[in-house]
Amino acid sequence: MNRTDYIGDSLFKWGWATPSQFNSVEEARQKLSLLPEFKSNDKCCDIVTFEVKSPIPVREGWVGPLRSQQTGQSFNGGAKQWEFLIKPQQLIVKWSQ
Repeated sequence: MNRTDYIGDSLFKWGWATPSQFNSVEEARQKLSLLPEFKSNDKCCDIVTFEVKSPIPVREGWVGPLRSQQTGQSFNGGAKQWEFLIKPQQLIVKWSQ
């Protein structure tokens, strides 16, 4: 993993990233199963691109389908994602927003 995009609240709150690129917030919501109860539209989503200079521990997997209990809407998932297994403050990264 050399370069990736992260979608989340801010650089210092994240713990997840994806190599996928999306054309809209709605597409990102569908493929990452970002339920409205997880992130409201007014708080979703920052896209941060960063370059990792040395290996970091991650758990890799695919986003599964979820259904919103608030709206009943289904989110398909399907995107690859990484969960970072260290705190963001432990990383030194070059990033742009």
